[in-house]
Amino acid sequence: MHGCSCLRSLKLQASSCSFRLRLPSNLFSILLLASLFSVLLVSPSIALADDDFERWKQAQQTAFNEFQTREDRAFIAFLETEWQSFERFKGVSRDQNPKPAVPPRIRNSSAIVNSRATTGTATQNSAAEFADTFFAHEVQSLALPDIRWPDLTNADGDTLAAVWSALSASDHRAALQELQTQAGDLALGDWGTLQLCQHLLRKSDDNRRNAHCWFLLNRLGYDLRVGYDGDSIFLLLPASIPVYGKSFVRLGNKQFYIVADSNRGDQSNRQIRAYERSSKPDLRDFDLSLQTIMKASGNTRSLVVTGAAENGQSEIALAFDVGRSALLATHPQIDLKWYFTAPPGAPTAESLSAALAPSLARLSEREAINHLLHFVQNSFAYQTDQEQFGEERYLLAEESLNYGVNDCEDRSILLAWLLHDLLALDVLVLDYPGHVALAVRTPVLKDDAIVVEDGKKYVVLDPTYIGADAGMVMPAVAAISPDLFPAKYAHHRN
Repeated sequence: MHGCSCLRSLKLQASSCSFRLRLPSNLFSILLLASLFSVLLVSPSIALADDDFERWKQAQQTAFNEFQTREDRAFIAFLETEWQSFERFKGVSRDQNPKPAVPPRIRNSSAIVNSRATTGTATQNSAAEFADTFFAHEVQSLALPDIRWPDLTNADGDTLAAVWSALSASDHRAALQELQTQAGDLALGDWGTLQLCQHLLRKSDDNRRNAHCWFLLNRLGYDLRVGYDGDSIFLLLPASIPVYGKSFVRLGNKQFYIVADSNRGDQSNRQIRAYERSSKPDLRDFDLSLQTIMKASGNTRSLVVTGAAENGQSEIALAFDVGRSALLATHPQIDLKWYFTAPPGAPTAESLSAALAPSLARLSEREAINHLLHFVQNSFAYQTDQEQFGEERYLLAEESLNYGVNDCEDRSILLAWLLHDLLALDVLVLDYPGHVALAVRTPVLKDDAIVVEDGKKYVVLDPTYIGADAGMVMPAVAAISPDLFPAKYAHHRN
């Protein structure tokens, strides 16, 4: 009887309280009743005073609100009603002008005979090679809360609203802290952080992984969105700079690029249903400018370059980090200028300096420029991007070492870095239709081909014109005025 009177007392006290909770689901009610009955089962003789019950109720509300904010509840209501169909646009190509099928040659050069990889073959390192690591880095699993996932087999707006409701009501603080800490420890840029999130959730199926990364990266401040096309959930990434070769949708006044999973493409003709409003104000776009990529993994290989020497042949080993190279292979393709701002990773920068700097010390500036020019001209087999990758793609210096094969843009990227790092010279990039070369700020000699920028004269260098010295221009582009922009490297190495 005493227990019954206690229950009646609690009912009366509860009915006298003013509940003003407006939640998108019955989650708080379930929490409230569960906690209330646990009190009764443990100690049925306890009778709560009005003030005690009110304090308990407020504590439960505070605990709930700690995870699911007012913005979450408004966003969930929005997701339940505001999905629209958007056209999927095909990715834009950067330069559709054909490149030289074979690099022109002035004369046979004996500076470099051939090159080879010391470990395996210098070919693309894919993410699959590092299935158990994050691009050759050891990382820790996320401490994720237990989540009751809705069925995502045939996703729709209501399903994704339910996903956000379930995730936002769960305690993700430890997981978010661990994700942010590991991204910082690995010196990851924004693209690397997204890749890390997907790697740490790799045991989930595609739809659940994408939905979870959507939530986690929104919590970290990114305006990452999702869309669905009937059976697949896609991540939609807003970039602060143009991206090439990736399909996209236009949401509001911005382009959102489709992040395709490895086992399905992003080129379907089906429309995508998505939403136009951010989950909260002040979320940021992804910075894909290559200013921050990832620190070296310590897993290195070398490209051995064999050249002529006074007493026979010489060999130099040029190192590259396989983890960084594999991450770069996944990176969206962006404007050419950004590749002339990103220094190679420390293993590559240090091995290039160690191999080439001693030879430069005894040379005049013009001789040193020609030495580097001939080195790049002859160290790699020539192959266009379409032949090598099936699409247009630019390579940073360490990627050229990884593949051992490159084309005009890639050679120019490598040579520009060498001129900056080893000779401290100002470099201009010459962007022709279907071709890229360089010009360097150095005293002009008679018969030099030059370009003028801001009243300053720069001597033309072409790392794809085999055997050409500084001041020689490839005949096919001699009558064309290229677009010009400077190489601007940050003074650090990852």
